[in-house]
Amino acid sequence: MRTHSQERAFTLLMLFVHGLILLLISGNIWLLSHSVLLVLSVISVLVPIQVLMTFKIQKALLTPYHQILTALDAIKENDYSVKSISPYSLGISGKVFKEIEDLSQTLRKKSLLYKKQNLLSFALIQQLDSPIVILDGDMRIKDGNNALSLWLGKEWSLINLMPASHLQLLKTEQGWKFNATELNNNYSIRSGRYHDEFGEHTLLIFTDISKELRRMQKESWQQLVRVLSHEIKNSLTPIQSLAQLLERDSKDENDKEILSVIVDRSKNLNTFVAQYSKIFKPLTINRQQIDLKSFIQTQLSLNEPLSFELNLQVASVVADPVLLEQVFINLIVNAKQANDDQCHLTITSYLRSNQVVIEFTDSGTGIQNPENLFIPFYTTKPDGQGIGLPLCQNIIEQHGGQLTLTNRVNNQGAIASIRLPTTAELNHE
Repeated sequence: MRTHSQERAFTLLMLFVHGLILLLISGNIWLLSHSVLLVLSVISVLVPIQVLMTFKIQKALLTPYHQILTALDAIKENDYSVKSISPYSLGISGKVFKEIEDLSQTLRKKSLLYKKQNLLSFALIQQLDSPIVILDGDMRIKDGNNALSLWLGKEWSLINLMPASHLQLLKTEQGWKFNATELNNNYSIRSGRYHDEFGEHTLLIFTDISKELRRMQKESWQQLVRVLSHEIKNSLTPIQSLAQLLERDSKDENDKEILSVIVDRSKNLNTFVAQYSKIFKPLTINRQQIDLKSFIQTQLSLNEPLSFELNLQVASVVADPVLLEQVFINLIVNAKQANDDQCHLTITSYLRSNQVVIEFTDSGTGIQNPENLFIPFYTTKPDGQGIGLPLCQNIIEQHGGQLTLTNRVNNQGAIASIRLPTTAELNHE
C-alpha cells in the first residue's frame, strides 16, 4: 500500500506490529485459560502501553527531522545562529547533522563576505562624483549617492520609493535614457543589475558628457587662441614698430595723424589678443572668506543708478575676492545693459546640497541666444568683445563651481546662477 508520508507509514507499521503482538498474546491466553475476561483485561493493559511506546518511538525517530527543518528554515532566512544538535552522535543521523552545521557555517562566512563587499561597494558609490540611482524590482527608487542629491538639488531620500519616471527615466530596447532631450544631450546612462537578499536591483550611473564636451571645446578654443595670438602678434609687432618709426620721422601732420591711428590700433589689437589668451588660462586662486553683503554692495555702488534687492540666506563664501569681483561686475553690468529703462536686480544666496548658490535675477529682455553664451568672440552687443562670460565661466569652474545663465520661467528677464563649493566640501576634497 502506497503512503504519502513517513509518519503515516510508521503509524501503519506500528498498528500492524502491535496488532500482531496483541493477537499472539490473546491467543495464547485463550488457549491456556479459555477466559474471555482475562483476555480483555490483558488487552486493556497492553493497549495503553503500546500507544505510549508508539508515541515515544515516533518522537525519537521524528525529532531529528524536526530539528533539521528548523535549521533549514533558519538558513533560508539567512539566520545562521541556530545550532542543530543531533540526539545521536554516531550513525547516519550524526553525519546528516554535521553536514547541515558545516553548510550553515559555510553560508554564514559567504554571507558575511557578501555583506562586506556590499558595504564596500556602497561606500565607493557614495564617493563617486557621478549621480547614481538604484532601483528595486518594481523600478522604484531605492538608493542613491551624494552626487545624486547634488544633481537633484535636494536630498535624494525625499524621492525614495518613487517610480523611475519621476527622474524622467525611460527604459527602451537599447537601454535606459532620459525622457528629455536636454538631459540626453548632457548625460549618458550606464546600467547594470545585481541581486541581494532583497531581490533584483538595477544600478544606473549618470555620466555627465557635457563636461567632457566642455573640456574638448576648451582645448579647441585654447589651440585656436594660441594660433591667432601668435600670428597676430607676429604681424602687429613689426607694423607697430614701423608705424612708430615713420611717425617720429614724418614732417607731414596728416601722415603723423594716420600713423598715430595705426600705432594706437596696433596697441589696442595687441591688448585685445592678450585678453583673449587669458580666457582659458589656468588661474592662481587665493581663497579667502568673503562677506557677501559688503562684497556685493561694493560692486553695486560702482553701477549706480541701480535698483537692487538682497536676499542672502548664506552670509559668506570661500573664493578668490579679486577673481570673484570680475565675475560679479560682469554679471551686474550685463543685467544693467539688458534693461532698457531702469534695472532692478535681485541677488539671492542659499545653500543647496553642499554648494553655495548665488543668483542674479534681473527684469530685462532676457537671453536671445542661450546656446552661444559661453562661446568666445560671440557677442550681441555693438561694442562687445565676447570674452566676458567665457572668462567668468573659466573663473568659476576653476573654483570647482558652475556658472549658468537661463531665462526666467514666469517673468521677463534672466537668471545668472553661480554654484560654489562650501568650506566643508573644500576640506573634503
